[in-house]
Amino acid sequence: TYACSPATMLSKDFYGPNDLSLGSYLEQLFSSDARCPATGCTESLLSHLRGYVHDKGRVLVSIAETSVPAPSTGGGTGTGPAAATARGVYMWSYCPMCEYKSPLEPMEPETWDMSFAKFLELTFYAGAY
Repeated sequence: TYACSPATMLSKDFYGPNDLSLGSYLEQLFSSDARCPATGCTESLLSHLRGYVHDKGRVLVSIAETSVPAPSTGGGTGTGPAAATARGVYMWSYCPMCEYKSPLEPMEPETWDMSFAKFLELTFYAGAY
């Protein structure tokens, strides 16, 4: 994985003009023809690590192929929540401090449509809910 761009400050409003759904964000990462905008980098976005930091928390986003079989929902092409389920988009979390690893769970269509900014907030403040 690559992290070839310097950190930048982001401010996102839930479902605002500078936000997108979690699914749309992932579709951008899944696109094998999407290239890194950093000067001199010729790698696809698939091979990059994306990081988000807030207060004392950090979320790292990476794409990985697994040997977990996709659910049998028929299909697996196209875009949107149904295609994500058919292709086998899974989510999990890992805490390096306590080494807890959550189970691999298929992404639900409702999660696909969630605001990416809201997803980050829920992830950073999971312990408060």
